[in-house]
Amino acid sequence: MGQLGAGLLLRWLRARGCVRPVLQWGERVAGGGARACSSSHPPDGLEGPARRRSYWRYVRRLVQGAPEPPYPRVCQVGDPALRAVAAPVEPAQLAGPELQQLVQRLVQVMRRRRCVGLSAPQLGVPLQVLAVEFPEALFRACAPRVREARQMETFPLRVFVNPSLRVLDSRLVTFPEGCESISGFLACVPRFQAVQISAP
Repeated sequence: MGQLGAGLLLRWLRARGCVRPVLQWGERVAGGGARACSSSHPPDGLEGPARRRSYWRYVRRLVQGAPEPPYPRVCQVGDPALRAVAAPVEPAQLAGPELQQLVQRLVQVMRRRRCVGLSAPQLGVPLQVLAVEFPEALFRACAPRVREARQMETFPLRVFVNPSLRVLDSRLVTFPEGCESISGFLACVPRFQAVQISAP
């Protein structure tokens, strides 16, 4: 559309009340109403900048639909997948491609997030699957006194399907720890001194 055509269209839309002038921070819409939004910081500092989203990301989501589990991200607290009871994996599923894809995604997300363990419900899959790993790089990232106090040791990647837990030493130890599903928070959590995780 040429510049003349765009100008005529704009005048026609304004005449019918379809186009309103752009407002700056603090200006009010005629007749009252809320303040205008902008991508710059407001003078009072109470509201942050507007979040910009990529148009192509929007179109891709529109065309492809919502992602299917296992997600490439960790579900956060409040997600229904974290509240549901995880079902045991059936023996027929053990060699299936879905379980292999789930395990690959668990390991991929766990390593990208640099965490020690991740379960299938945290990726939106309500199955009893757990991946744990404490590599040398994460071990060295902890201060020596912390490693000693917590009796930390590295261990290779292990994946448990339908895991069961047996308490070996019921004395409780409490240390601060985080959870990828409650991102950004730490809490002191009591844990048994020693447990054994096994899978049938």
